[in-house]
Order: sequence, then C-alpha cells, then structure tokens
Amino acid sequence: MKSDEIRGKETTKTDKVLEFLVANPNKVFSPSEIGEVLDIDVSIATTVLSRLASEGVILKEERGQYMYESKIKPDVAEKIVKRVYNTLVQSIGQKVTDTIINTDFMNTEDHLKALKDLRDVLEKTFGKMTAQNMIMVTVRTEFDPEPCEMILRELDIPIPGEMS
Repeated sequence: MKSDEIRGKETTKTDKVLEFLVANPNKVFSPSEIGEVLDIDVSIATTVLSRLASEGVILKEERGQYMYESKIKPDVAEKIVKRVYNTLVQSIGQKVTDTIINTDFMNTEDHLKALKDLRDVLEKTFGKMTAQNMIMVTVRTEFDPEPCEMILRELDIPIPGEMS
C-alpha cells in the first residue's frame, strides 16, 4: 500500500517511512532503527514518526517506539491463505500446488506475511492479474464488502470500479 493512499498526501521522507512501516506491519521500530534502515537522519525520522502518530496513521507504542498496525487481523489472513491454497489444490491438484507453493510459510505465526508471500508467489507463477483475481475472489466470497475492500487495499489489489 502506498503512503499517498493511506494519508492522501505525498512527502518524500514521509513516504519512505510510512511505506517501510506498512511493509513491516505490527512490528515496533525506534526512530534510530528507521533512520538506519532508510538512510535518513534520526531527527527527521523522529519528526516524521511523531507527525504520523499524531495524525493517527501509525501507533506510538511507548516513548520512541512506533508501528503500523495492520488492518488485516492474523486469523483473517490465515483464513485467506488456507482458502487460496485449497482452491489451488482443487483446481490444479495437490502435487502441482505443492511444487508452486512452499507450504512452510503457511506454518508461520505471521499470517499477514504469509498472505503477502502467497500473493508474491502467485504473481510470479501466474502473473499479477491472475494472482490478484484469485485473492480477490477468495476475499469477496469470505467477507462483507467493507472488510473486503480494506483487505484488498492493504494487499495492493485494485478494487473493481476504483481502477484508474
């Protein structure tokens, strides 16, 4: 998810910080960690993180600790991963599915990462449009429209009717 979609604004340093946090949801980082990873000054990282927290875009966990909280709950991500995997098994068979998808990532505690990894594997194997459609159909059959759109946005999957 791009930072301008989250905030509706664009700022270069802010974009870098926010996109990093969104790519690492539910993990806490300090301004010095952000500065080191993104190669920006710690004082700039502190200012950006503080502003994003005051805007309600990210959470301030405790003094000097910030995180982006994923809107996709772990049980929801796990359900989507299993459903997409089972759909693949039904469509192309267990053996072929297991050669495409390393099931080790499905046995993780970080189900949101597993869901994003699955999306990436599907994109490499079947192409971006097919992968997005597989996930979109799964999400739409499992969830009401509002949470469905939130899940698709967080996975950078275009929502029909909003595509440019």
